Amino acid sequence: TDEYITLIKNQTSANNRGVMILLPDWQQGVNNPKAMNYLRNTLPALGWNTIAIQSDNKPNNYPSTALSPVDQAKDNKLNITAYKNKLSALLNAVMNTAKQYPGIVVVIAQGNNAAMLVELYEIKSTEAPEALVMLSSFRESSPNFINDINTEFARQLAQSDIPTLDLYLRYDLSLIHISEP
Repeated sequence: TDEYITLIKNQTSANNRGVMILLPDWQQGVNNPKAMNYLRNTLPALGWNTIAIQSDNKPNNYPSTALSPVDQAKDNKLNITAYKNKLSALLNAVMNTAKQYPGIVVVIAQGNNAAMLVELYEIKSTEAPEALVMLSSFRESSPNFINDINTEFARQLAQSDIPTLDLYLRYDLSLIHISEP
């Protein structure tokens, strides 16, 4: 029932490759030059139709600032569950639009949204694309739970059947970097 901004650009090359669904991280605008705007403007010349989605902002009071870890966990779960339900409905609607185009469907997602999509695809509440590209993906949470929630994200990603490319920047958040031997 919610309305979302989606920007669609049709491919401009001779070969139609398919659809790239672009999902920036929460708190990032779809036209933000530091987010997905470059891909949105470049991919059509390479044969890709693009559908850029403006997702909801980060839930209020997330991560929770409650005093006890039990209350933090309860608040976080309540806020993130509502956010994931909206994200799932949004992605399912966009997948229906993407299927109207010929070719494959690839989702490029950033940050927290990328990590949440892995979980949504695992529990099959959201229709999976043919491939997933994650940019600087991690799960934000309260300091007491950050390691556990990102360990769970890594487990879900390792068990995923979706072909996935996980990209991160040299100077990204410390949570994203893999320790080198």
